[in-house]
Amino acid sequence: MIGNVEMLVHKPAGVEWSQASAATDAGVTSYSGVVVHGGVEKGMRVGILGLGGLGMTGARIAVVQGAEVIGIEPREEAWQEARDRGVSRVVKDVSELAGEDLDVVIDFAGFGETTVKALDAVKFGGKVVLVGMGKLEFDFPSFDFITRAITLQGSTTLGKREHLDAVLKMIADGDLTITSADIGFDDIPEGLDRLAKGGVVGRLVARYDR
Repeated sequence: MIGNVEMLVHKPAGVEWSQASAATDAGVTSYSGVVVHGGVEKGMRVGILGLGGLGMTGARIAVVQGAEVIGIEPREEAWQEARDRGVSRVVKDVSELAGEDLDVVIDFAGFGETTVKALDAVKFGGKVVLVGMGKLEFDFPSFDFITRAITLQGSTTLGKREHLDAVLKMIADGDLTITSADIGFDDIPEGLDRLAKGGVVGRLVARYDR
């Protein structure tokens, strides 16, 4: 019980419950990839690969951190939202960024090929952070990996209160909004079906009256 109590986090008064709920999932997952494992900070040049729900949130977090952010997303319909969130430019494929010497690329897609191509986009000693699990096994070229001293970093949430606190503060300060939609408790089965079919943008938050 003590451990559970120690994990309680204060919800800022100005943060809606739906945003607070999404912060514990999409928010912390994206924050972990960008800040905790990606080490993104002011002045860095960062690629965000995959501008779905997590990637779009991660892109905004990187912007809030003070980085120059380049998005990589084949769906052009997502480009304007990315720009609205402060992304400087968007390309369809990470191969278009080969030789640009980015400090880090955070791969929210994780389809193997995306991660391999990202190696060419980072600088000597740069980093590629893998968040997405589009493909769970893949080969990568060890020559570039070794001779350019690239770090390939896996990312998962560490369950630390300070990470969630940081995301909630961004929301409370008006710097971050996580794309989400509310559904009723009875609508959960239909919502899960929409998720399985790829028909959800962002996160679904189930709300019910007690």
